[in-house]
Amino acid sequence: MFKESNQIWLYLIGIIIMFGILIAANTNIVVPFISGNRTIDPISGRFATAPEMIINKELNYFAVMETNFGNITLDLLEKNAPVNVNNFVFLSNNGFYTNTKFHRLVPGFLLQGGDRNTLNDNPDDDGFGRPGYLIDDEINWDSLKLSEEKKALLKALGYSSTENLETPNFQRYVIGMANGGPNTNGSQFFILINDKKDDRVNQLDGKFTPFAMIVDGFSVLEKISQIPVKNPDSQAPRPTEDIIIKKVEIFTR
Repeated sequence: MFKESNQIWLYLIGIIIMFGILIAANTNIVVPFISGNRTIDPISGRFATAPEMIINKELNYFAVMETNFGNITLDLLEKNAPVNVNNFVFLSNNGFYTNTKFHRLVPGFLLQGGDRNTLNDNPDDDGFGRPGYLIDDEINWDSLKLSEEKKALLKALGYSSTENLETPNFQRYVIGMANGGPNTNGSQFFILINDKKDDRVNQLDGKFTPFAMIVDGFSVLEKISQIPVKNPDSQAPRPTEDIIIKKVEIFTR
């Protein structure tokens, strides 16, 4: 008798579990990872709010960017631009950059990507995509040793200096956040493929936030930088071959 009663209770428990599974299967349930991951809105491809701080500035963060031309390894500058590095880590961990394309290649200057608009079939909206929120700049003009004249010009344009940070100068292999004006960082970024002898590189200092630098995969970047472009004299020359970010993986040392 006791054995049969136990079996009945087991059947009842099994039925309850089955109903629970059926309910869950028909409900959109989002379970966040401990690292702070959130699911991208399936319709807009965006997030409702900027990410909370999830990185530990005591650790050294790196990213491996797997492209269809090979891997590029980045050393993220978590002490120099913690909020922007945190944002890049968050987006990478959520697969935001997966299968996106580098939509802009300025010969001898820079390569730009990070826009999910490149996932669709309309090239006209490439370069206009955002993750659904904005991130502030992190730039210390004093550590860049900018002239008073340039500081005044940047201030007149609405930019400001961030204290208590060490900001590196832009040079070859440094990666910066693309923006549309002061404090409008989002997901897009650019990789410099020329050095300080190019005055266009010098003009970036104080206006854009450097958040990473390439430490491996130089030959991959060199190969990519040699790809011919469409409309080379325009503001947004487009590579004639797809340069795809297959995925970005974050790790620490």
